[in-house]
Amino acid sequence: MPVELTVDIVSRAQAGEPAGQDAFLRRYAPVLHALVRRTAPEQDPDDATQALLEKLLEVLPRFSPGGPASLTTWVFTVAHRFVLDHRKKAALRVVPLDEANAVPDAQPGADASARR
Repeated sequence: MPVELTVDIVSRAQAGEPAGQDAFLRRYAPVLHALVRRTAPEQDPDDATQALLEKLLEVLPRFSPGGPASLTTWVFTVAHRFVLDHRKKAALRVVPLDEANAVPDAQPGADASARR
């Protein structure tokens, strides 16, 4: 397993320095790709990993090196939430309002509830 990134490299990545971001991505991209492949098989793993890495770089400045979580714990927490959010979005079906009456409702109707 790769070595944990130094505080200096993390600080440079947080500041948007390309070399720091590159080190950050090289450290976490392979394990995050494997995570996405296992936890979100309905998504293209390359596209989902790319989106996750973009999200991580976007929120990386919020990570506090002196905070309660290690960088790896923080990265996997962000990744877990990302995967859950994308699974929720995939489960939603959006249709135009004029077609809404034609979409079957998965919930039992009022008559079924009354019979229970």
